[in-house]
Amino acid sequence: MKKISLLSIIVLSFVALFTSCKEEHNVPAFPEELTNYFPYKEGESFSFVSEDNDTLTFVLKYESLSRDNSHTQPFFSMVSCGGEDFAWMNKTTDATTVPYWDDKKIEIEFEMTASQTTPKAEGGLSIGFSIENANKYNGYTHISYSRRFECNPFDGNVNLHVGDEIALYEAGYQESSIAIVKWNEGILSFNFDGKKWTAIKR
Repeated sequence: MKKISLLSIIVLSFVALFTSCKEEHNVPAFPEELTNYFPYKEGESFSFVSEDNDTLTFVLKYESLSRDNSHTQPFFSMVSCGGEDFAWMNKTTDATTVPYWDDKKIEIEFEMTASQTTPKAEGGLSIGFSIENANKYNGYTHISYSRRFECNPFDGNVNLHVGDEIALYEAGYQESSIAIVKWNEGILSFNFDGKKWTAIKR
């Protein structure tokens, strides 16, 4: 009986050590100026034309930015106790029909995350978007573009470090196809379904 009690105490001690919330973290709100890489506003439409004159038109339907986030974090765990250790932005478009596909629709989802510099890691900014099947019951991602930059996303001068015009890579791999994104203009071009699509000026 003593052995079982001792084992229980040891197990409970380890559980408490690895899961108790002790270290306070403060994450600022997502910097609104960073949304200038994807400056589309709710209700706004934007279009792209392919090399063979097909057109895709999207309407932004949803935009969300994270707020200030204060929480405690376990010393020995990657699991957060009541908060996230990064700020984020999410934007989603309405579905649009691909002209040469029968009864199939796609949408674009934009995502950005910003993390702070800590004693153990550099801060960073992740920028990306994906083109997804709009069928909620059988949805999948057709193509995804992303890139991570080592910088302080909260210093107010990110585009000076990252650049006004940047290339995003398919699945984050530099050797793959690219999409071009520009500060205050949004997506300039991307590859999708074997075609290059170029933005029609808004």
